[in-house]
Amino acid sequence: MTAAMNADAMAGEGAASADDPAAILAEINRIFSDLIFDLSATDKQLSPGEEMLYHQVSSYIEHQEQFSRFIPSPPTQLMALMKELESEHSDFDRIHAIVKEDLGLLGEIIRVSNSPLYRPRSGEITSLEKAISMLGIEGVMKVASVVMMRNIIDIHSSRFKGYLRTQWEYCLKCAEACQLMADPQGNFASYLLGLIHNIGAVTIFSCFVEVLKNPVEEEVNVIKVIQQIMLERAPWLSTLVAGEWGLHEDYLLSLDEFDLLMQGKMDIDRYQIRSGFTRLLEQGVLCTQVHALMKQGQIGRETGLAGLEELQIPAAQAEKVFARLELAEASVL
Repeated sequence: MTAAMNADAMAGEGAASADDPAAILAEINRIFSDLIFDLSATDKQLSPGEEMLYHQVSSYIEHQEQFSRFIPSPPTQLMALMKELESEHSDFDRIHAIVKEDLGLLGEIIRVSNSPLYRPRSGEITSLEKAISMLGIEGVMKVASVVMMRNIIDIHSSRFKGYLRTQWEYCLKCAEACQLMADPQGNFASYLLGLIHNIGAVTIFSCFVEVLKNPVEEEVNVIKVIQQIMLERAPWLSTLVAGEWGLHEDYLLSLDEFDLLMQGKMDIDRYQIRSGFTRLLEQGVLCTQVHALMKQGQIGRETGLAGLEELQIPAAQAEKVFARLELAEASVL
């Protein structure tokens, strides 16, 4: 981390060196993870019972045949919309027809078109035609991806509902940050990258739901085990899910490189030549996580901005992203 951030949020043994940006990213991710799982004061050493649970879940993850049932099915209508978007001549009527097939999606498109993110000046929008006209095709794609992904994340677990909600809100904000940093006027590919970059977390929660059908020892801290597996496996599993869905290889490359970044395993030479798409995701995640740490009082605003500057994100750009994240928070689906 930067010297200021080290002093503010990363003091203690194991703090990352300012000369190793990949290690810095991994360390920020760890601190953010402690925040969302409320484990900052918890001993990270697993007990024997926690080790047993860790290995049970890991065995599912490591065996493709067992684990494949936890991979969510690709959102059919989103894939149809993406195919339409990628065609040389996107057809408004075809987009309209696809959206009308899902009443929930139709309602969300109208709702979002009236949200603080868009603030229509011509009065309330009540028709799908006007909503599509105002949002544009990429705007419709954004809403569709959010609705479909939200359905995938709903794994019907009362035990993990709050954590899944937090993960979902985080991914929504990452999507907004990635889009804004790529192109303030709209860039669906960048938005989708931010949205799906942590889809592997859903598979991990689903796996735990299955394993925990059998009782565990009372003293086992299940959340601590989930956090450890998330830190180790979520980015890699996100790549696996994206591959199963048949997403473009640009997404797969970026998610694969992001996995190395989050594990602190990318050497300095490779870090310097990582793909532009990966760099975008890295910066979007950084801004989102630092913004969350600032809001929770883990680090000061000046410290956060200074740290992002040292990681090649200008303060002016970070401020714009922070403002966008506040709007996204007010408009969350």
